[in-house]
Amino acid sequence: MFQIVSGKFFGDGEINETEKQSILFSNYMTPENIEYHSEYVKVQATRCNNIITPYVVKYKNRYEKISEDDRMVFADDALVVEHVRLLTSFYFQAFFHEDRNHIELLTRQIPRHSNDRGVPSHFIPRYLDPTIQYDHSLTEGFEEYIGAVIGLNRTDYTLFISCLETFFDALESIPTNFDLGYSMFVYMLEALSQHLDNYEPTWDDFDQDVKVKLDEILENVEDSNKTKIINTLLQGKQLKLTKRFVDGIMEMVEDSFFEEESYQIERPIPKSDLKQALINLYKSRSQFVHSLQKIRDQLKVSQVVKNSDFFKWQSQPYLTISGLVRLSHHVLNSFLNGRQKVKNEKIEWRGDLPGILYFEVAPEYWIANTEGMKPSDSHKRFSGFYKFLTQNLQKSDFKFPLLKDLLIWIEKHFSNCNADHKKSLFSIYSTYSSMIVPDGKPDKADEFIKHHQELMTKECSLQMMVQHLFLKIKYPWNVIECAEIFSLYERQKYKKDGINLPTRLESALCLEIAKDFFDADNQEMRMIWSKKALLDSTGDKELQKRLRDSLDEDHPMSGFEILYPELKE
Repeated sequence: MFQIVSGKFFGDGEINETEKQSILFSNYMTPENIEYHSEYVKVQATRCNNIITPYVVKYKNRYEKISEDDRMVFADDALVVEHVRLLTSFYFQAFFHEDRNHIELLTRQIPRHSNDRGVPSHFIPRYLDPTIQYDHSLTEGFEEYIGAVIGLNRTDYTLFISCLETFFDALESIPTNFDLGYSMFVYMLEALSQHLDNYEPTWDDFDQDVKVKLDEILENVEDSNKTKIINTLLQGKQLKLTKRFVDGIMEMVEDSFFEEESYQIERPIPKSDLKQALINLYKSRSQFVHSLQKIRDQLKVSQVVKNSDFFKWQSQPYLTISGLVRLSHHVLNSFLNGRQKVKNEKIEWRGDLPGILYFEVAPEYWIANTEGMKPSDSHKRFSGFYKFLTQNLQKSDFKFPLLKDLLIWIEKHFSNCNADHKKSLFSIYSTYSSMIVPDGKPDKADEFIKHHQELMTKECSLQMMVQHLFLKIKYPWNVIECAEIFSLYERQKYKKDGINLPTRLESALCLEIAKDFFDADNQEMRMIWSKKALLDSTGDKELQKRLRDSLDEDHPMSGFEILYPELKE
């Protein structure tokens, strides 16, 4: 939001702006009335009591009006202030917040109770100290820093702010869940490393303990086969992720991390140990994510970790929380300074304004619209058409939307569609034509259906199974084939451009398959498919009762009865 109100994305429209201000508190001590200013925001200390300093944040909330009909929706002030809070906290290496009591809690020096073993400042230097002394040089650099952040392109800015959110959320998690806070720093570093995706692992990147054993096994293997085996092992996803993480972070660590930035650290990590420490760091992240395995207990001892970058155990270097904070701060600065800056950028920024949410539009509002329709839209149109039918067919006031234009489009473009798209379109055409009055369909509808009927129905397909179900026609195909087709659909239904049917219709298809298994005297498969329909009909107590009762009946419930409750076979 802060980048939006800067005006960076505006064009030649009328600029409307309103002065805004808010209050933040911080453990960073600034003499009264000292102001940190930039073109986009001003942060001024109001009074200093040597403990918590209040600041007034001033900025302009801007909006570009592009027409007289443009209903101005200004950026969310709460989010603007939140971005400023994160940026000032990071810049001053301090903690800014709207709640004074929250800062006092985080910067406490003594435990609150006997089980309070996570006094933050005992583990993390500076950021959560009770008071951080004023540094005049930070006053002079504030404008350049804010300008650099605003200058990031939108993608980089969004990533940078997200990383700052995670950075400070991790700091706040240390007192209550040390392992989570530690892992969150790793998540943040991993997000930063993902924009560098040109790393391929080598054999030397493989787990060294495992590599030694494999080298012994491969010693007598023919060279050509040995190379194939090694290359196959290097294709492992985990190894690639680790390689990207380690090399991506190493690329953003500058010499200053090991030189002037390390002078105040009691035990700074050498560059030669950092790579292995990052490998161990990524392992600990994976162990926590996948099995909630906690980090080493030694890293939770304040006397071991404060002002020390790393701890060694059995020759292996492990980053402390203090070292992880220092590394994260350095890498974030490296990212900020290394990314290209742009003064103006054309993006659709209004989508980020408050109160704007995106939802899928109900099918009745678009299934009849053929403007811009392409053959590749066939499955989406098929899914929408049958979703509309499933949801509305049982309603007493049900009315079909007029789809005559859609059917004319199908006639015109049918020959240009591939075989699978044709099945989706023909299913819509045939079902609609069978349910609608003659005036609602094209003049040659019967001729079109007759011409393509055999081609579309001679082999089993999901589209024809659905069509037969709605037209109350018994499946002419082998039940095993129908079950395989439905199982294939389930594996593919989450694809973006695939078919995705409403759950009630899926249950109806399962019941129809179950009934065919019953007719084929296969009780085991009948029970499997009936149970599948039962457990997918969640939330519908009446339907589930009918389904459960039917499991014990000699004449099972059919899919027709879900779509047409009045039909009793």
